[in-house]
Amino acid sequence: MSEKDALVHQLIDDFDALRPIVLASNKEHVELRAILRRMASTLEKLQGLPAVPVSQYRLLARLLSRLIDAEHGLLLSSDVGREMGEQDADRLIEHVEQRRRLLAQAQQDVPILHRTIARCSALIGREIAADREIADKAQALEMMLRAHLQEDRVVRGELNELIATLRASLASMSRVLQEVGADSSELARAQEVLSQDLPEDPVAAKRLLEQAREEILAAGNKVVEANEAMQQQMQQQMRKMQQLTEQLKRAEAQARNDPLTGLANRRRLAEFLRGLKSETVSFVMLDIDFFKKINDQYGHDAGDEVLADLAEVLSGCVREGDMVARLGGEEFCVVFPDTPLATAVELAEELRAAVDVHDFKTSAGPIPVTVSVGVAQRRPGEPNSAWIKRADEALYASKTGGRNRVSSAE
Repeated sequence: MSEKDALVHQLIDDFDALRPIVLASNKEHVELRAILRRMASTLEKLQGLPAVPVSQYRLLARLLSRLIDAEHGLLLSSDVGREMGEQDADRLIEHVEQRRRLLAQAQQDVPILHRTIARCSALIGREIAADREIADKAQALEMMLRAHLQEDRVVRGELNELIATLRASLASMSRVLQEVGADSSELARAQEVLSQDLPEDPVAAKRLLEQAREEILAAGNKVVEANEAMQQQMQQQMRKMQQLTEQLKRAEAQARNDPLTGLANRRRLAEFLRGLKSETVSFVMLDIDFFKKINDQYGHDAGDEVLADLAEVLSGCVREGDMVARLGGEEFCVVFPDTPLATAVELAEELRAAVDVHDFKTSAGPIPVTVSVGVAQRRPGEPNSAWIKRADEALYASKTGGRNRVSSAE
């Protein structure tokens, strides 16, 4: 358990111990009860906040920053606790997509050397086997050019066309290497060599073309290496991002459910209420009678077992489409869509009776448990806060009227 989680648990335990004392001394203080419920809700929300380990975030940010430029890398170096803005996130996603396209382009450009050599050999009426290695192809082309120079000086014009073709290919490869952050000095030297006029002397012309060939081969190998390395890094980062996405989804699900009982928490309850389409909806609020005495007499562990067992009892008694949630402490609620007040009171009575006859077995032994219940039907146009408050007032009436009973708000 992290330090943050330990502190939150301590706050919740202290609050659970303090709340009944305060309520007992201020039974008629409705505003105080509302404040205590808000405090309980705030503690639960704080407890359910998802968190990604700082070390994991920094590792992912450091690995991903190797694939992007310095400007976009700054977006990953921000404080871990600050959420990245939507505009910055869109910029980062677009930049990574650009890099992905560059890798794809690099993969397409690697075969350029093979096609260029094939075109060059075709220009002088020769053919080199397609399955040969690029170094063998370059050496074979060199021998062909030398023989052609010796045989016919007309080849000079063809060689100039070859050089123009190579220049275009080299320019494309240079852009790819620069975009992926690799050194393109070999291509620069090859371009410098090919920018010179072809010497009249066949031996000098051969030497010039050989020099360009060596530089092109070195650059081609660098393109292949850069492509393979970045493809591997991109795959690793995609796996890491997928894992992080799954972790965030799990954290989001945990943040919408009560960790002790597995029931919906206040956040999920609020989402459920916002999505209700029914005009006839009833809200049932339940509170365990004398729960503080249970904790004092049997211990908090046994109290937690009672809460978890009660959650199962309530979940087993409701209908499909109903919502059972834990509001905090020993308070629970049930939402009955498409249910008028009279029917909701009958259902609430069934819930109360089911709890009354249930055998609550704990590590401290069996514990008798009853609940007090308040029911309210939502009025047309009534805010949820007012509606729930009326149910809470009905619950209070059950408490003051002897407990283990159901009261309704008209």
